[in-house]
Amino acid sequence: MKKMSAIIIAVALGLLCLSISCLPKIGDPNSAPNSYVTPYYIENSQKDTGSPNIVTGTLADYRGFDTLEETTVMFLAGMTAMLIIKAGKKEKNKAAAEQDAESVVQEKSAAGDKTEMISEKEAEK
Repeated sequence: MKKMSAIIIAVALGLLCLSISCLPKIGDPNSAPNSYVTPYYIENSQKDTGSPNIVTGTLADYRGFDTLEETTVMFLAGMTAMLIIKAGKKEKNKAAAEQDAESVVQEKSAAGDKTEMISEKEAEK
């Protein structure tokens, strides 16, 4: 079983390396995005989006769903952080409340012991 897992991982890594080697180099001016897509956005963004700013038009219209998903991820990350912080405060408050409750019980038991001692002395008289 371990041998089969190792073979599968090796094949997957080999395919990954092969795929990466087929990608265009970063910043290559002759790559497909730089040759075809970028000129289209530059020439048609104002007409297609109605925005005078190319960056705003690209983010809002051409990549609208992508931007919405990124915003959703950021919102969820913020909410998760707030919930974790709030849970930590609740645990801290709960521990403090338990400690206070223990001290009250100890005080009452100490007071009860004194009351019992007084009752025993009165009974002896």
